[in-house]
Amino acid sequence: MSILRLRAAIEERITFQTLPRIVPADLGDTAGCLGAGLLAWDLVAAQSAARSAAPSTAPSPHPAPSPASPSPPSSPAQSAQSTEVSG
Repeated sequence: MSILRLRAAIEERITFQTLPRIVPADLGDTAGCLGAGLLAWDLVAAQSAARSAAPSTAPSPHPAPSPASPSPPSSPAQSAQSTEVSG
């Protein structure tokens, strides 16, 4: 998009603000590539920081029960019921 077309499009949409100064980028098309590279660099840094701040993923000394195993009783009454044998 040319600068003139961009300026015209902004003038049509702008309401109470003053029209910003629109100039070509000194770096031309390279500016977009550098900007994308900087965004990627920031993303990698943020993910690295999140990983180092996350709690350890070492295995728990008490592994979670598998879906096939029964869950432990939540009250003494349920514990007594689970030990009864029907017959």
